[in-house]
Amino acid sequence: MIVLYGIATCSTVKKARNWLTSNQLDYQYHDIRLAGLSVELLDNFATRVDDWQCLLNKKSAGWRKLSAEQQNLALTIKKALPLIVEHPTLLKRPILDSGTHLFVGFDVAIYERNLL
Repeated sequence: MIVLYGIATCSTVKKARNWLTSNQLDYQYHDIRLAGLSVELLDNFATRVDDWQCLLNKKSAGWRKLSAEQQNLALTIKKALPLIVEHPTLLKRPILDSGTHLFVGFDVAIYERNLL
């Protein structure tokens, strides 16, 4: 089962949801603001990507609201994952878990190549 993680108001998440629907792919939507995240889930994501920092959305308003200490460039995965759980908007969106692959962000070509 495909699971799409995101925030309902995010335009990129809306594009991904529309793409999945228009391509008649069944998926479960996980609103990270409403349903939350866990360190275990994020750790699973981190082990499935080349660089765990791609999960961190440093362009978000949530990132800009963090203290300088929290934004420290030496942020480790052990510090970052609980921070994302506390502030879900720090997670790069959308994240699509196909069961076999994990895709961070929305790219039509990558979705087509891997999901159709």
